[in-house]
Amino acid sequence: MISGIFVGIYVARHLGPSNFGMLSYAVSFVSIFGAAAKLGFDAVLVRDLITHQGKILDYLGTAFWLKFIAGFLGMGLIFTGSLAITGDIRNNVLILIISLSLVFQAFEVIDFYFQSKVSAKHISICKVIQLSISAALKLVFIYVDADLVWFAALVLFDAIALAVFMQIAFRLGRKGLQAGYLTRFNSHIAREMLIESWPLCVSAISTILYMRIDQLMISSYLGDHALGIYSAAIRLTEVWYFVPMVISSSIYPALINARNSNYPLYVRRVQRLYSFLIWSGIAIAVFGTLFGSQIIHFLYGSQFHEAGTIVAIHIWTVVFMAILVSSGKFLTAESKPLYILERNLLAALSNFFLNLLLIPQLGLAGAALSAVIGVFISAVAYDFIRKTSRQYFLMKWNGLIFRGVR
Repeated sequence: MISGIFVGIYVARHLGPSNFGMLSYAVSFVSIFGAAAKLGFDAVLVRDLITHQGKILDYLGTAFWLKFIAGFLGMGLIFTGSLAITGDIRNNVLILIISLSLVFQAFEVIDFYFQSKVSAKHISICKVIQLSISAALKLVFIYVDADLVWFAALVLFDAIALAVFMQIAFRLGRKGLQAGYLTRFNSHIAREMLIESWPLCVSAISTILYMRIDQLMISSYLGDHALGIYSAAIRLTEVWYFVPMVISSSIYPALINARNSNYPLYVRRVQRLYSFLIWSGIAIAVFGTLFGSQIIHFLYGSQFHEAGTIVAIHIWTVVFMAILVSSGKFLTAESKPLYILERNLLAALSNFFLNLLLIPQLGLAGAALSAVIGVFISAVAYDFIRKTSRQYFLMKWNGLIFRGVR
């Protein structure tokens, strides 16, 4: 993973701010309009795989085909949207190529199967192999000075390669499952999953909007060169989001089991999770604020020097994103999808209007500040303001001051 990060930095230096900004725009465009294709039932599927051990293949197969169909529909929506919104032919080609990757995200269900078994080894190996191959190809493309379209094609290749490796891992690592899941589809399960997960799907779209709308707005207001600077900066901050995501996903099955058997233990585990992730995020944010400019200059060079200020501001999203991700697992365990939807919609709307206000006034620093304020509103302020969720705010506050973690 670390090597992949450094190769990504090398790609940004090679492409320069303008081309890197164009590639980032295409990736962001696909992410926003393709979020619906994920259908939002990831955590619900993990929970159901734990709860319904006798129907694992039915749940996997149903989830796979729902995601597969949604991927095709999303791809068509994205290409139609790009033609309507983006007049640049080269941008449309990049968007089309990257959007093809959506159909292969259906194989993510294998990841959720291993999560339900608290077995991260198989998927970790798959991702290491895929990232290694991808990094090697990027270095080759840099060496031969390949056109930008080849770097977009690598996004599609990454999705295909990971899907192939995960399917192999499933065949080798499935325990007690004698048949495949690709021939299974249960309409009753599909209906239940879609009914329960639609708020989570809208919530996932809201999350992607929050995380990517700033890049589309920067491109519109300030151009591809500025977007390249901003994208380089947030790559160094958003890479830290994997810490709460990996930890929360790893302990989610344990939280479900504790909730079903020992509720006080379950609450203590949630408090410990909050404490660890909040203070880890604060440590990362302080380091990024103090040394962001030096890190940017060392990694990206002088052509990206403006990104140092962005890192110093945007790095504070790590703290609140840690709270958001971990509390999202807690709320899913508590069957509160509508609450997740409300707060994520609030984050997306806040970020949009803050960007609308601050980008013309403060430029890239305004976009970074909007991101921090937006995620703070969603992760912390909303719980405090909303009377019925004040208890959730207190859990986060207790995590900050280490109360109730023993």
